[in-house]
Amino acid sequence: TQDLVRAVAAVTPEYAKQKRMGRTASLARVFQSFRIVVNQEDKVLQEALSVMCPTLLRPGGRLAVLSYHSMEDRATKRIMRDGTLHPTPETYEKDIYGNLL
Repeated sequence: TQDLVRAVAAVTPEYAKQKRMGRTASLARVFQSFRIVVNQEDKVLQEALSVMCPTLLRPGGRLAVLSYHSMEDRATKRIMRDGTLHPTPETYEKDIYGNLL
């Protein structure tokens, strides 16, 4: 752990004018990335939303999801909108003119 902290510290300023560019914020993002990969959080979230929730929710029921970063937020919104994390050509997002985003 300390080797990783030293490696990140070598390439990031201790303090930065922008909040998200300092050493502490950079280390938090690195460790968050490791946690997501090691715990397979993306796969667990996908399974929970696409397999478990449809079987547990009653018709017309409501689901509340707390997301703590954009990956979770994006995945949750996609599954709620399209029913899947893997969009098909019919579910690609389009702007108001019909252009693919």
